[in-house]
Amino acid sequence: MRITGMMVYYYFVCRKKLWYFCHEINMESENEDVMLGKLIDENSYSREDKHINIDNIINIDFINTKNELHEIKKSRSIEEANIWQMKYYLYYLSERGIKDITAKIIYSKIRNNRRTYGYRRQYPQGILYGMEYHHKSGNKF
Repeated sequence: MRITGMMVYYYFVCRKKLWYFCHEINMESENEDVMLGKLIDENSYSREDKHINIDNIINIDFINTKNELHEIKKSRSIEEANIWQMKYYLYYLSERGIKDITAKIIYSKIRNNRRTYGYRRQYPQGILYGMEYHHKSGNKF
C-alpha cells in the first residue's frame, strides 16, 4: 500500500474518511469547507510555483528559495492532522535523500501566525504501520 500525505491527514481527522479515501469513495466534493479550501489555495501565493507532486504520494503547496516547504491551511481547527501531514512530507523527502529542508504551515485565516517545523527525525512510522495493518486486514479504520 502506498501511503499518501492525504491518508496521513485523514488518519487524524476521521478514520471513516480515511477508509472512504482508501476505497476511492469521494464524499467531500460538494463540502463547503473543501470548496473554501480550494478557493483559498487558488488565490494564495500566486507568484509561487504551487502543487509540487512527488511520486503521486505527496503534494506540496510550494517550496521557497530557502528550502522551506509550505502548506497553506484554512485554520488551526485540525492542527494535529496538519502537523502530522507535514511531518510525513519531511519523512518522505528524507527517505529520498532530501534532508536539508524545513517546513511551515501557513494558516490563511490567522494572518502572520505560522508555525515552522524543521526536520527532526520524528518519523510517523507507528502511524504508517497502523495504516498498513488495517488496510491489509480489510478492517475499517
